Amino acid sequence: SSDVCSSDLLIGWSIVHAYRRTQKEDPLAIEAEAAVQAIADGQSLGNVIIRCYLNMERVIALEHGIERGEAVTPREFETYLEGKGIPRDPILQLTTLFEKARYGNQSLNEHDEREAVNCLVAIQKACQSDQRGLQ
Repeated sequence: SSDVCSSDLLIGWSIVHAYRRTQKEDPLAIEAEAAVQAIADGQSLGNVIIRCYLNMERVIALEHGIERGEAVTPREFETYLEGKGIPRDPILQLTTLFEKARYGNQSLNEHDEREAVNCLVAIQKACQSDQRGLQ
């Protein structure tokens, strides 16, 4: 099981790393790669997922000037981002994982971590391919 997880992480890291090399130093690609590395280093599942979500917020704020105010819930922010052209599924999945990690008493697993990283990569691609809606 840990060998399968390790190979999945290596594959995930390779995909993110290869994609990053084809792009300019994109902040979301860097964050996705850092999340994969954190997973490989054995960091807490919940902490990695929370980090993915918070980094997604930070990068979208820096790159596109879209910030989640303190009074805005993660779900409201999700709806707002969807309205700005970011695909609903990765935002929904990352928000759900964030809520599970931050507020839930449910256990997290390696699938949740991989899903968080995949969501970051999908959000990154959406930001790069549809910047007209995010400016």
